[in-house]
Amino acid sequence: HGHVARGGGNGRYGGVIVTKETLSPATSGGVGMIAAAVATAATNPLDTAKTRLQVMAASSCGGNAPAENVFSVMAKIARKEGPRALMNGATARVAAVAPGSAISFFVYETAKGWLQT
Repeated sequence: HGHVARGGGNGRYGGVIVTKETLSPATSGGVGMIAAAVATAATNPLDTAKTRLQVMAASSCGGNAPAENVFSVMAKIARKEGPRALMNGATARVAAVAPGSAISFFVYETAKGWLQT
C-alpha cells in the first residue's frame, strides 16, 4: 500500500528522510482517533479552567465577576483540589471528540480514493 513519493513529496528535515505513505481509510481513521484523543486529553486542563471561568461569570449575574484568567484558574484548581482535578471530564471529552475525528479521516480517505480512480 505504501509508496515513496517522488519529487515534492520527499524531503530531508534535521537529518531525517521524510517520505509520503498511503494509508488505508481504516488506518487513517484509527490514527485520526488517536490524535484527537491525545489532543483532547492534553487540552483538558484548559477546557476545565475555561468552564470554571464561564460558571463564575454566569453566577456573578452582571455584578463584579472575578478578574481571573484561564491560567490563574488552573493554578487555583491545582492548588486547592490537586493537579488531577484539572483532568476532570477528560474521559467524556475524549469519548465525544475522538470518534468524530475517526469518522472524518475515514470518510476523507475513502472519498479521496474514489476521486483519484
